[in-house]
Amino acid sequence: TFENSVRTVLAILQRSTTAKHIILVRRPYTVTTDLLRSVWYSSGSTSINEAKAIADLQALLNLATDLLSPSGEEPAVITVSNRIRVERLSRATLVVAYDTAAGYLDALQQLDDAVDLINKVFDVLTDLQGSIVS
Repeated sequence: TFENSVRTVLAILQRSTTAKHIILVRRPYTVTTDLLRSVWYSSGSTSINEAKAIADLQALLNLATDLLSPSGEEPAVITVSNRIRVERLSRATLVVAYDTAAGYLDALQQLDDAVDLINKVFDVLTDLQGSIVS
């Protein structure tokens, strides 16, 4: 399935980098309704409170949108302290956290490659859904 394809890409990213946490959250999502069903993939070396992480993610994305709204742009990538990357994809938001800035910087190419693959999976899914509706 498509979910398994996305999970495989993220599992490979997890194994091949020093990522501490990787979370993929379906979009659109709301903090008030069925929060944890929005989590598509969650991995990490230590436990994480997914509900709190999604609430924090929503607050961060809202702040970024507010800051960029005068220019009419919606943020695509937010980097926090060169350790955390939040990236909006067409159907999800990806959060990857590293222990160190060096770990994040070392993994940038692999992270970009993973995002490209996930976007391709989403494109195929969109095309298939469009052909079913037509």
